[in-house]
Order: sequence, then structure tokens, then C-alpha cells
Amino acid sequence: MIEMIIARCHVGDSDESVSLYLISRLKRGAWAKLTPGQSADMIWTAVESHRANQSLYVSVMGGNWHG
Repeated sequence: MIEMIIARCHVGDSDESVSLYLISRLKRGAWAKLTPGQSADMIWTAVESHRANQSLYVSVMGGNWHG
């Protein structure tokens, strides 16, 4: 589910903006109910997914990015 949300973000977006977008897509109050560990895991997964999308983009476009 996280990957589907992050896939809507532009590869040039910052990690922070991607994380904020993810949080904005959750149901009202869902973020507040997460434990600190759960919220950190969610953000980490979002950033990893975003970096994978960036890497794929660069690979497809023929660049040499090492993120």
C-alpha cells in the first residue's frame, strides 16, 4: 500500500515531501494512533520506496545515479 502511494510522487521530490504526502493520505487520526516505532517504520518504507523509484528512473533514462 505504501509503495502505491509513493508511486504517485515525482522522483525529484524530497524525502520529507514524500513522507508528508504519505501521512496526508492516511485516514484522519491514523497517524496519531501509531506507536513511534510504527511511524518510523512507515516513513523508512516510504523513503526506501521513493529511492527505488529514483533509481529506476535514472536507470531507465540512462543516467548514473548512486542513491
